[in-house]
Amino acid sequence: MNQAPALPRIGIISAAPGGGWNTVRKRWEEHFSRCEEAEFRFYRAEDYAPRIYRRTVAKHRLRSLWYLTAGRAAARRAIRDGCSTILINTYHYAVWMPLRKNVRYFIYGDATARQLTALRPLAANRGGKLPFIIDQLYRLGTKRLARHGAVFLGMSRWYLNDLRDGFGVPESQLTELPFGLDLNRWQRRETAENTASGAGLDILFVGDPFDIKGGPILQEVAAMPEFSRCTFHFVGRTFNFRDAGNCRYYRNLQADSDDLLDLFSRCDLMALPTYSDFSPNVAIEAMAMGLPVIITDVAAISEIVTDGETGRLIPHPPDPETVRAKLLEYLKDSALLKKESAAARRRAEAHFDLNTHMTHLYDYLVSFPRK
Repeated sequence: MNQAPALPRIGIISAAPGGGWNTVRKRWEEHFSRCEEAEFRFYRAEDYAPRIYRRTVAKHRLRSLWYLTAGRAAARRAIRDGCSTILINTYHYAVWMPLRKNVRYFIYGDATARQLTALRPLAANRGGKLPFIIDQLYRLGTKRLARHGAVFLGMSRWYLNDLRDGFGVPESQLTELPFGLDLNRWQRRETAENTASGAGLDILFVGDPFDIKGGPILQEVAAMPEFSRCTFHFVGRTFNFRDAGNCRYYRNLQADSDDLLDLFSRCDLMALPTYSDFSPNVAIEAMAMGLPVIITDVAAISEIVTDGETGRLIPHPPDPETVRAKLLEYLKDSALLKKESAAARRRAEAHFDLNTHMTHLYDYLVSFPRK
């Protein structure tokens, strides 16, 4: 009796260092756990190298060494479990993977360690450079992975270009793969609050940490007299404010929840004057809900938001006066707001569909040509 061929075994090493990566992990695990054409095994990086974590991150807030150690330990476990293909959901855990001839790696990322350091918040930047030893560990590790034939999947060309130009990764091993949303769920809803027309706008901010994402800038704008009839909605977990004046605060909204989608649906646009970001999922979520996005032009954000079509890009570092001027454009022109709202949704449908992302990712994992 012939036995059915064994399913390919694929390991997914995931880390969740922030809200956006929590979302990536959740959607990958939900999707691939239902897949019947391959056997997927999941390895959460924070379950590995706990002693290194206590000595570096917990005690000294030095993440790089733990990233490298945890990723390597998780990959070794996946190899022992028989995984011949391994997908890792951030570059930072990947560069010192154990290399085996029969194991191929795919690394999904949004920023290299150098890019991450250069775009730290201004007050904590310390020159925008990695310590020399850490920089060399990432540089040498990236090159050895590239020689092994690893494929780097990037949320943006901005990230992939640094791998090519700064680390010498061949273009043939670089593949752009924007993240996506379930666009059937992430679409505007009719709510009791948005059925009545008013003179002001409902402006949404979603971001953590609050200061780094520019929350205080938007609070300052909210206090300006020309926005007295607008309502500013702040979503996050790292603030302790109470509702006051025209500002409303939400600390307990869960990602993908009905309450969060209802709030998106009540709002007219999003403002995120961030100091540090790379390929923010929240900007994609806003566009899917038909919200033009006013956001800082930094890193790969211009690959998400098209200035003058689906929102407004503001210079880095952001400032209240620039945000004020961009908000006034929409406040004074309801036709402009309506036009860009429709354009935002169309762009989300064309470029950031979760089904497209998952289909392409699966195809890469099972059929990408070996080096």
